[in-house]
Amino acid sequence: MKKQVVKGSGPFQYLQPVTVLLIVMIFIFTGCPHRSSGVRPQEKKNDFNKPVHVRTENIRQAGDADELFRKKDFGPALDAYMKALKKNPENQEAYLGAGRCLMELGRLSEARDLYAKLLEKFPDSQGGAIDLANLYRKERKYPEAEKLLQEYLDRHPDAETAGQRLGDLYYEQKKYREAVAQYKVVLSINPRSEHAWVGLGEVYYELGRTDDAEKANKKAVAINPKSGNAHLGLAEIYRNQGKFKLAEPEYELTLEYNGDDPDSIASVGDYYMARGKRDKAETAYLKALALDPDNEDANIGVGRIRILDGRLDDAGKHFCTAIEQNPNYSRAYYEMAVLGALKKDRSMMLDYLTKAIMIDPVTYKSRAAEDGAFMQYHSDREWNKIVH
Repeated sequence: MKKQVVKGSGPFQYLQPVTVLLIVMIFIFTGCPHRSSGVRPQEKKNDFNKPVHVRTENIRQAGDADELFRKKDFGPALDAYMKALKKNPENQEAYLGAGRCLMELGRLSEARDLYAKLLEKFPDSQGGAIDLANLYRKERKYPEAEKLLQEYLDRHPDAETAGQRLGDLYYEQKKYREAVAQYKVVLSINPRSEHAWVGLGEVYYELGRTDDAEKANKKAVAINPKSGNAHLGLAEIYRNQGKFKLAEPEYELTLEYNGDDPDSIASVGDYYMARGKRDKAETAYLKALALDPDNEDANIGVGRIRILDGRLDDAGKHFCTAIEQNPNYSRAYYEMAVLGALKKDRSMMLDYLTKAIMIDPVTYKSRAAEDGAFMQYHSDREWNKIVH
């Protein structure tokens, strides 16, 4: 089941920036010392306690860079954030935006140093803690990411977003018991947390508790009928149950509400491919790749279609792109093994099949044994040693 998309994924998704006009109106009419954004008061420190003219200037500068970030102009966006930081070293938004640009540009060590500097100056920055944890996650440094988020939550137990991200981190590592417990902590803070209900649904789905998964996703839809993540969760459940008449409308709603997210679109492509709707599947995969050329699942999908087209070399390029993005992606290794079998390249087939089974033996031993692509190798001693 696909991991849910975090909506509002621009560089200030955790600080939830508002317009300058709204901020000025709030200060004129209420004199409120922090934004009315749902973020708890202890998380609204430092930059947002500056006088209004400084704060609005910070947001204006960050907004200009934010627009460049949304356009994926990460180099110019980084320059804009660094210029804002030079003008005001206390500007948290500029720290966060610059860090995210550095991550997008692959300059992870520089991003790590910048986040460390931010957290040294502002240890209560939830965005800084979350972003640094995400950087550790990208580097597969899961213990460091967990430790960072847990320490932040020890100081701020009601920090909802940090709690959600810790649940996501547990889910990604298949620590399902810990993920369930963490999402329930978030729901105890905010029973209307769409993210936590969807996350809980995903964990229940992986645990085979499909009734509970369905209930959790329906809770999320009740909170937000336009939750593409919840509709995707329901679609996957119904597909797994063979309830295709229920699944397809949910996939269509996923496209409607998560139409800018390549992972969600690739999931819809997988559904169409499984239902034999090849043209619709290819359209979905190509749309996902237009948004993110490196998307792992979309590359796998297009690669499988290229095999059907007889374009084996093109298929291999797509599978290799997926492996480059995620060296632990067992599905990509398995598809390369199938490609090796089709090319009658025994060495290639055995090499990639071994890698797929090493990562996920339960799934790919049984799949290889039943896959017609490997029928010619059923009497091969080395193939049998790998599969059985």
